[in-house]
Amino acid sequence: MLGQPTFSIDLDKRYKLKSGKYPLKIRINFGFNFSRVMIKLPYNFTEKEWRVIEGKQQKTPNQRKVSDEVELIKQRATHFFSRLSSPEEFNKSTFLEKLSLDLPWAHYLYMKGNPINEIYEDEIAKHTKKEKFKNANGYRSSLNSLLSFHPQIDLSDITVEFLKNYENNCLKKGHSISTVGNYVRYLRAIYNIAINKGLISDQKSPFAGANKYIIPATRKKKEALSNFNIKEFFNYEPPSIAQQKAKDFWFLSYWCHGANFIDIANWRKGYIKGDYLIYRRQKTKESSRGNAHEIKVKITPEISRILSKWGSLSGEDLEYIFPFISPQDKPIETFNRLENIKRNINRRLMIILKDLKISAKITIGNARHSFATQLKRKGFTTEEISEFLAHTSTSTTEHYLASLETERIDSVSQFLSDLS
Repeated sequence: MLGQPTFSIDLDKRYKLKSGKYPLKIRINFGFNFSRVMIKLPYNFTEKEWRVIEGKQQKTPNQRKVSDEVELIKQRATHFFSRLSSPEEFNKSTFLEKLSLDLPWAHYLYMKGNPINEIYEDEIAKHTKKEKFKNANGYRSSLNSLLSFHPQIDLSDITVEFLKNYENNCLKKGHSISTVGNYVRYLRAIYNIAINKGLISDQKSPFAGANKYIIPATRKKKEALSNFNIKEFFNYEPPSIAQQKAKDFWFLSYWCHGANFIDIANWRKGYIKGDYLIYRRQKTKESSRGNAHEIKVKITPEISRILSKWGSLSGEDLEYIFPFISPQDKPIETFNRLENIKRNINRRLMIILKDLKISAKITIGNARHSFATQLKRKGFTTEEISEFLAHTSTSTTEHYLASLETERIDSVSQFLSDLS
C-alpha cells in the first residue's frame, strides 16, 4: 500500500556536474523508504544560483522566468495530488502531461521523466554506499547495455518481445548467453522496484505469467584440477618471481580450505592463534552477523612459508598480513586494487597452464573448487565440505562439486570402450 504522495523540487546533490552545478529535479515520495519518483527538469544550478531562484532576492529576467515556471509546476503538482482519491491512482504519464502542459520544454520533461535510469542510479548508489561494488558494477553494465539497445526506453517498452529482441541483439554483439542473463536479472530487479513504486502494474510484467520471458540460465560448472594436474602444478618451477608469487597464492588458497582471495587479502595478524589461522569470510560478514561461521585452518610448514615470504607475521593484531590493503584507502580503491591484483595473478597462472599444457583452467578462484573436489574424492560428505567452505547452503557446495560429474562420465566412457 502506497503512502500519501508528497513532492519537492530541489537540486539532486548526488550528481555534481563538471560545471560544478547540480540537476534540478522533482522528487515524489510515497511514504516509505526508496519509494519515490525522480523527474529531471531542464535546468542545472549551483547551490547559490538555486537559492536565488527559490528565494525572495532580486532576480534577473531569466531567473524570474525560471522561478515562475517552478512555481507553476508546484501549483499543478499540488492540484494533481489533491484530486487523487487514493495513492494507487497515481499514473506517471498522466502526471507529466498535466505538469508540462503548454510549457516550452514539455517534450523534454516527458522524455526525461523516464524512471528506469533513476532507479538504476539509485540502486548503484545504494550498493556503492554498502561497499557492494560488484553489484554496483553489475547494475551499471546492465544499464549501459540496455541504453545502447534502446536509448529512450520506457517501462512500457519492456515486453516479452522486447526482451527477446534485446537478447538477440546482445548475442549478435558477441556477448555470452550467461552475460545476457546477468544483464536481464538486474533489469528484472529494476522492473520489480518500479512495480513496488506504483510506476507500472505487476500485471504488465514480462517476467511473470504463463507466457513470461525466460531469463537465460547457463550456470557454469566450477572447474577443478585433477589430482595429476595438481601434482604437476606443485612440482612446476616458475621462471619468474611474478609466476612464483601466483603459484604460491594459488596453493595458499588451496591449503587454507579454498580461502577466497579477498579473504586472504583481509587476513590480519591477530587472526593467527597459535598453530591455527581463524577468520570469518568477508562475503558473509554483513549477511551473517550474529551467526558468522568461523573458518579454522591448521598452519602447516608450507602455509607458514608462504605467509612469511609474501607477508609479515610480526606486528600489531590489527595489521594486515599481506601488503595489499592500506587503512588509508577508500573502500572503492581497495576493491579496485584487489581486482587488479587478482587479474595479474590469473595472467601468470595462465602462462603456467600453457607451459604445463594443462587443458583445465587455472585461476586463483578455482583453487577453492579444487579443494572442495579433492575432499569429495577422499570420501568427505557434501555437508562436511560445505562446513569447510563456510557455505550457508549445501546447494552452493553441490555446484562446486559439479566437475566430478564430468570425471564420472569420462570414466564410464573409458570403461565401456575397454573391450580387451
